[in-house]
Amino acid sequence: MKRILKLKLDKGIIKKEEPTPVQEKIQAAEETVGAKSHKQIEQQAADRSITLIKNEEVLPLEKEKEEIVVIGRSFQKELFESVSQHQSNVTSISLDSDYDLSEEEWDKVKKADVIIVGTYTYNVSTRAKDSNQMQMVREVMNNTEGHVIGVGIRNPYDIMAYPEIDAFVAQYGFRKASFDATAKVIFGETSPSGALPVTILDDSGEVLYPYGHRVNADKEEEEFFQLGVEKFLEEHKDLVKGKKVGLITNPTGVDQQLRSVVDTLHEDEGVQLTALYGPEHGVRGSAQAGDYVESYTDEKTGLPVYSLYGETRKPTKEMLENIDTLLFDIQDVGTRFYTYIYTMALAMEAAGENDIEFVVLDRPNPLSGDKVEGPVLNPAYSSFVGKYPIPLRHGMTVGELAQLFNEEYKLGADLKVIQMDQYDRGMSYKDTGLEFVMPSPNMPTLDTAMVYPGAALIEGTNVSEGRGTTRPFELIGAPFIESTAIAATLNEQQLPGVRFRASSFTPSFSKYEGELVHGVQIHVTNPNTYQPVKTGLHVVKIIHDQYPEQFAFRAEDSQGVSFFDKLIGNGWVRQAIEDGKSVDYMVEKWKKELDEFKELREEYLLYE
Repeated sequence: MKRILKLKLDKGIIKKEEPTPVQEKIQAAEETVGAKSHKQIEQQAADRSITLIKNEEVLPLEKEKEEIVVIGRSFQKELFESVSQHQSNVTSISLDSDYDLSEEEWDKVKKADVIIVGTYTYNVSTRAKDSNQMQMVREVMNNTEGHVIGVGIRNPYDIMAYPEIDAFVAQYGFRKASFDATAKVIFGETSPSGALPVTILDDSGEVLYPYGHRVNADKEEEEFFQLGVEKFLEEHKDLVKGKKVGLITNPTGVDQQLRSVVDTLHEDEGVQLTALYGPEHGVRGSAQAGDYVESYTDEKTGLPVYSLYGETRKPTKEMLENIDTLLFDIQDVGTRFYTYIYTMALAMEAAGENDIEFVVLDRPNPLSGDKVEGPVLNPAYSSFVGKYPIPLRHGMTVGELAQLFNEEYKLGADLKVIQMDQYDRGMSYKDTGLEFVMPSPNMPTLDTAMVYPGAALIEGTNVSEGRGTTRPFELIGAPFIESTAIAATLNEQQLPGVRFRASSFTPSFSKYEGELVHGVQIHVTNPNTYQPVKTGLHVVKIIHDQYPEQFAFRAEDSQGVSFFDKLIGNGWVRQAIEDGKSVDYMVEKWKKELDEFKELREEYLLYE
């Protein structure tokens, strides 16, 4: 091996590696980290992260009008120096590990108008109320008439040890930029924009400050985004007081801390949770698309789990015994043929028939709620992948859909929708700050959900929609496709907000299992302009046109209906593709019914 490598080096086949000297690497790193542009970015990031958690009419301070003392141990010097940049009459008190103040230091504290106390903690014991550091803070609060401002240098949880403090600022870094950002907030040079990344509890386990909490520059608590389930637990548990509760959910039923609503409700003494109901893929989300799901007992809670994707898709009277209220908490993906909304509709119908209240805990539409696209379903093509005449991309939340279904299709449910707080129609899913929990095995990411309304039409053909890969619905292909050619043709269409990359893949299951296939990956470049339904139809039509001998729609059933027809919601689009009609022709043809739906939809929208 050594001889071969030497020969290749001598002949220049491979180049001799000349490692960069360590000192050069260090110098390059220092030049990057110390560069003016790097420091500007660091400061901007620090400014945006500072969270003002509490402010009892204390901040911002007026420069040079108040005598200030800065107390602390770890990083006290850095905090003092940053505060001193804004005011000259600032006194520093640096403490030892016992956190005891001398008589002289106490005298300075008692004479001060404002005391800024920096606390630094790194585990539960260091922020405990009986720790030396926290006892010091409480002694300062109890023995001075001046305002006391706490600065959590590393940890917003510090306020748990001294919740009565006048003001509290949380910073999340130790570098100069973070201390400078805190000082700017204290003196009103910047408005704090950071929001709590955690929920802070008090001694009794009640919420002291919720996830997303912050106080704005006007000293008022800002409203923060809340899911329907969070709003329910905070304000609407009276709806189920003394009642037996059933819960329809799956792994997406979590709060912003990713805590399962199953566990939260089961552990809540104010909620009598007695049964769980699982849609397609099950309560824990382990079943593949279309798989039969059996009823069973949930191992963690011991509650019965009734399948709504097994022998029946509508809860039976026996399943609803001992239930007074049904809760529904599942993340939809904004697409007509995603089956959870029909699980909801059938459960609403069953609830109405059995005099059971039905409560929807609302969640965002991950495709945003301000865009509607695609043909409205023809009722003659109704199925469990399209039960009601709504468009492919409906632009509604599950709560809004529940209202529309209940009123327009006479489901008879005693329906209540617990709305989200601080959600508006134009918000993207990322705007909410929510983590995307995959609602089904083949919906792993938000990117998947974005392409799904159009790319899933491929399921109605003999082309792979990418099931059995890590990028279902983003990868499209078949053995007979030439990937470079199809990518070029699709990119020539100049469709808004999307590009296509030639790609090959081998599905581990589903169509062409274990076989190398060729096609494209869909890359959404601009979600605001991207039109998934129009894009999906272009993909289907171009593959159909370029490979007329190999491409095929799924076979028709005895009624002459293909699965593609059920997905698109009619029979004429498939015929239009086979007749050589353009996608623009199809879009124009469904425009009238889409406009009519948009007008109907307005009556049921809950958010601006």
